[in-house]
Amino acid sequence: MKPHEHLLVSAVLGGGAWAFTGEPLALPTAVGVGVLLDLDHIPEVYRRWVLDRPLKVWFVLHAYEWLPLAVVACWLTGWNPLAIGASLGFLGHLVCDHLANRVHPLAYFFTYRARVGFQGSHLIRGDDTLTMRWFVSLPLVGRVLLSLLLWARRLHGVTRHPLAERVEASRQRP
Repeated sequence: MKPHEHLLVSAVLGGGAWAFTGEPLALPTAVGVGVLLDLDHIPEVYRRWVLDRPLKVWFVLHAYEWLPLAVVACWLTGWNPLAIGASLGFLGHLVCDHLANRVHPLAYFFTYRARVGFQGSHLIRGDDTLTMRWFVSLPLVGRVLLSLLLWARRLHGVTRHPLAERVEASRQRP
């Protein structure tokens, strides 16, 4: 899913946590967790888009195995509203990603990803450049992101990058 969609879903779930617990901070906690969970994509973006290595899907935080720990954390804190908000933000992010992304049914289980060697070809169905093409298409963010990727590639001595060239070519199509 896209960041603004995670923001919307997390805000709804955080609003529900606020209404249920009476704690207004449950809302920003759910939003923070629900949106910032995608930070675990950074190493893979770097590996795939800067170094042009085969897609590996590590995404340590994108795993249903964390849910029992979230429930235990809620229970151990006496069902603290912030723990509830964080857990709902996490759950909403995972479920929405799982439903929105074209992936293997078990792709959001870290243990399954490990079992198939984190190989993107076993986990992602379709074009793995779609997300990057969407980010690059954003007016300001896309230019900044593309500039950073080009800078990082030059830093690593990568002059030709077939994957980035495909994305750039798709941006120029009518």
